[in-house]
Amino acid sequence: MPTVAEDIAGYVSADCLVFSFVTGVCLSRLRQMIQHSNIAKMDFTWSLKNAQRAWCLGDDVITALKKEWIAELTCPLSSTSKEECPVWSSPKTLETAVYAALNMCPSLGVTVEETLELLNIVFLTKNDQTCGNTFTWQHFLDEESALFVEKGNLPVFDLFHVGTQDTPFTTFLQSKDENQTHQMLVKKFISIFNRYR
Repeated sequence: MPTVAEDIAGYVSADCLVFSFVTGVCLSRLRQMIQHSNIAKMDFTWSLKNAQRAWCLGDDVITALKKEWIAELTCPLSSTSKEECPVWSSPKTLETAVYAALNMCPSLGVTVEETLELLNIVFLTKNDQTCGNTFTWQHFLDEESALFVEKGNLPVFDLFHVGTQDTPFTTFLQSKDENQTHQMLVKKFISIFNRYR
């Protein structure tokens, strides 16, 4: 890892997302080594309690993900994965993906209004939106960031901060009152895999 970090340090543009699958290196160390703030990594949890469970996923990844129940297990918001799997990804994975998408919008010329519309299209189904379930900026922004949006600008999010600190989206994802919306997010996640059946 140090050799790769040394090779790319200083050459990665500020708006480029660096996503690391190296789980043995903490995010703060990666940030320091690469000299880049727009950095994220997968966050996995291991359950010793579930380690002895038979985890019959199929012959290969593609075959396994064709099964809806397995696709659900891979969703970072699935409560089933914590009960059934020896390993699962954290909701921080989804959170980082959302804020990384938000960071890309200004450089692509996407307006504030279009950005919120895209978030709803990507993360909720048309049926969910028809029923009045949509994301608002309060799901993603603190008061300071909301001021930028009111002026027609999107703030740039430090993905290191998103990956290591709580954000408004963290609060939303942890809220028991938002269970219906959480289930909609899981349903949309599964629907991605349903297209490939």
